[in-house]
Amino acid sequence: MSAPATQTVWTEHDLRPALVKPEEGRVEARVSDASLFFDWHTPAVVRSARSHAESISAGVAKTFKRGLDVTGASLLLLIAAPIMVLVALVILADSRGPILYRTYRVGHRGRLFRFYKFRTMVCTAENLLDQVRDLNEREKILFKVSHDPRLTRVGGFLRKYSLDELPQLWNILKGDMSLVGPRPPIASEYEQFRPEYRRRTMVPPGLTGLWQVTARTDPSFERYVEIDCDYVDRWSLWLDLKILCKTIPAVLLGTGQ
Repeated sequence: MSAPATQTVWTEHDLRPALVKPEEGRVEARVSDASLFFDWHTPAVVRSARSHAESISAGVAKTFKRGLDVTGASLLLLIAAPIMVLVALVILADSRGPILYRTYRVGHRGRLFRFYKFRTMVCTAENLLDQVRDLNEREKILFKVSHDPRLTRVGGFLRKYSLDELPQLWNILKGDMSLVGPRPPIASEYEQFRPEYRRRTMVPPGLTGLWQVTARTDPSFERYVEIDCDYVDRWSLWLDLKILCKTIPAVLLGTGQ
């Protein structure tokens, strides 16, 4: 019997297609950190020497990334501590409600974690959501209103200079987030992601990311996901450092919304 023709299938190891090569008796799974070969005739999985070397290299790079996260977040917390105290006092004086906004976000590999921000909206903001849906400036499941009427008097300023994001430095120290990575979606958004979109959670979510420094005002949902998946595919420590360097002027110029 002749071998079936080469065909493309999906594998459980990645959301990108794998190339089936029946004439060679194997399936090559195209994954981001290793190349796995599945025996066509038996269930055994053989990891190639190249994949082993790449896995070690990827593991070392991820260790350095975590070290950069812990060191960077610790230094930023020390530097920003007086600012954070001042922001907390201003929030208390400005409006009724808690200092921090706490919610659950979807993190690395779909794991839920408690996410922190300084509160920038009135405490009844969730109940008023239906009243501002028509003001949405983004496409599909993304939601953003530049001049949201639910913002407190200081909320707009905090968002403009990304000061509301400072509590996420604690998320980074806890290991829930990284300095750089795709922004973590809320659960209701994640549930609407198509399988290929969920690939963006293959890396830890970040305080800043490639989308934030390249297309922050772009309303396109497809572009948003495309850039995040591009980051996952091209990730390196050098790319993280470049994104961090581009984030500094973006924050100082007040490009946040």
